[in-house]
This record gives sequence, C-alpha cells and structure tokens, in this order.
Amino acid sequence: IYSNAAQDILSILDSATATSTTLTENQRSLDSLLLSAVGLSQTGINVIGRNESNIVRSINLLDPTTALLNKYSPTFTCLFQGAQWYVDHGGRDALGGNGYSVILDAALLFGDDPYRYPKHLPKTNATGGPGGRPSCGSLPDPSANFPVRALVTDTGWGAAPNEIRTNVAAGNPWWANYFPTTKNPPEAPRYFWRGGQPPP
Repeated sequence: IYSNAAQDILSILDSATATSTTLTENQRSLDSLLLSAVGLSQTGINVIGRNESNIVRSINLLDPTTALLNKYSPTFTCLFQGAQWYVDHGGRDALGGNGYSVILDAALLFGDDPYRYPKHLPKTNATGGPGGRPSCGSLPDPSANFPVRALVTDTGWGAAPNEIRTNVAAGNPWWANYFPTTKNPPEAPRYFWRGGQPPP
C-alpha cells in the first residue's frame, strides 16, 4: 500500500516544507494577524458583554414578528408571483406604462369619525384557508378567483357594529382646527364636538 502511495506522500511532505518555509518568512505578519484576531475577539466581548441584556430583549421583541412571518410564509411566493402576473397582464398599463405616471380612479368622500381605542378594534377571527392555515386563494393567477367564492368570516369593524351608519350624517367631531399647533408656542388643536366626549 505504502509503495503505491509513496509518490503522493512525498508530494504532501514537499508541500508541507513549502508551507513551513512560507510561514517562517512571514512570521512577523502572522504574529500581527494573530494579535489582531485576539484584539477583535476582545472588542467583540466588550461590545456584546455590555449589551447582553439589550440583545436578549431585542431577540425577544422580534419573536412575535418572526413567528407571524413564519406563519404566513407559504403565501409570500404566490403573492409576489401574483404581483408579477398583474404587471404582465395589464398592470403596467394601469400604472401609466411609462415608469413615471399613474392612472387613478379616485373620489373625495366625507371623513369617518376619529379612531377610538379600544372601541374600534377590528375583528380578525377569519381562519384563512383549508384547516385554518394561510391560503393563496387563486394566486398566482388572480383571474381564476372569479366568480368569487362565498366565504363566511368573523371579521368586521369592531365590537360595535351598530355604529356603521347607513344614513347620511355629519361626522363627530364635525370640525377640527389644527392651525393653533403652528403657533409659537404651539397650542392644542381645537375640536368642535357634537355631544359626547371630545377625542383623546
């Protein structure tokens, strides 16, 4: 076995000799490299050691966000593929088609009452796709979504559905003056309120 591998063994030893010669010739540079590595590790220890609690807190704060992203991760691919499908099937023209203009179909409407917490918290009890998992629907082909399937979901405006107005009425407050905030010194905005309590 060794007789057959003798040439390879001699090549390895010859390469080791060349390597040792190189290390010897560059001993001073190697010492500087090792000292720099030790200094870098010490700096890292100082930085991480002083911010240990902040790093742990940041990771804990990111946990709900990363868990939510992980839950909906199956839908990201079809979302981007659907967006590309839209651009390729008329979306580019709907956005102006030249890269610097946009076509809009907009209307001016009366404003809703100001958001009040926790009264106006939304209901988000929909369970998504099959088995309650997030679903892509017809994506990445949006045209396959028609006719739209009937879905019964427990979602809505919040805990006070009787507040959804079906008649024409003035909002509350019906007038807000924000110009006092531009004074020196700034003053609080002035609301004209129709009964009840003013906005927080």
